[in-house]
Amino acid sequence: MRGAERYAEDIGLGGEVEQRRAKITEGLNQRADRLLGSLNIEGDRNRAEANLNGTVRLLELVAGPESTDDLRKRGIRLLNGE
Repeated sequence: MRGAERYAEDIGLGGEVEQRRAKITEGLNQRADRLLGSLNIEGDRNRAEANLNGTVRLLELVAGPESTDDLRKRGIRLLNGE
């Protein structure tokens, strides 16, 4: 998605692509917040870890790796009971 932004401007779709990326990023951040809220609840650690990793990866692809480092660290701390 970030790669598409480079070319979208050239064909007159820059604003639309940016709006869609922002909406997807917002949805992923909301998903991440819900996920972090549920990680400290007793449950299946493997499933929780897979959900965390999947959410981090999707957010990385859409918003860039710099936006996911804090999420990943908070998730790992919660999974470890810290």
